[in-house]
Amino acid sequence: MDNNRSLPFVQREPRVAVHCACAVIEADGSEVPATLVNISSKGFGLVSESELVADEARRLRIHKSIEHRVRLIWTRGREGGGRFLDEAALVA
Repeated sequence: MDNNRSLPFVQREPRVAVHCACAVIEADGSEVPATLVNISSKGFGLVSESELVADEARRLRIHKSIEHRVRLIWTRGREGGGRFLDEAALVA
């Protein structure tokens, strides 16, 4: 096995650094307060007040009224990153 083999590089859209209050809405309707730290038309990064589980569909509320369907792709403690599942994210 070649331990020096590198993983394939996956390029993503550039994200814009932000500092915006948001809420992660779980399937049961409970809300986890969070801060959006970066965003692009297809994805986002956030820091939540509690740990989240990756790979679950949720909603993300931004600006107290704009909600998007999202999927968290990765989490590390209270940090996480995800993808928007709806096209509405392109105009948010």
